Amino acid sequence: MQGHSAGPGSLPSEAVSHLDHLIENVTRFYELALKVGDSDFTRQVVALGQEYTAQAIELGADPKSLPSAEEWRRLSEIGWC
Repeated sequence: MQGHSAGPGSLPSEAVSHLDHLIENVTRFYELALKVGDSDFTRQVVALGQEYTAQAIELGADPKSLPSAEEWRRLSEIGWC
C-alpha cells in the first residue's frame, strides 16, 4: 500500500472529496483490522474495507495505493486459522 492518488483535475471537486473520504476510511479500516483482537469484528472491518477499496478504485484511486485483495484476505485470517 502506497500513498493515494486520483490525478488532480481528473474529477469534479465533490467527487475528489468523496474519493478522499473513501481512501481515509480504507486506511482506518486497514489499521483497525491490524489491531483488533476479535475475529468476527475483524471480518466485518475487512468487509467494509474491501467495499470502500472497490468504490475508491471505481472513482479513480490508484489501486497500488490501496490494500490489495490479498492484503485484505490475509488480515481476515491473521491469528484466526
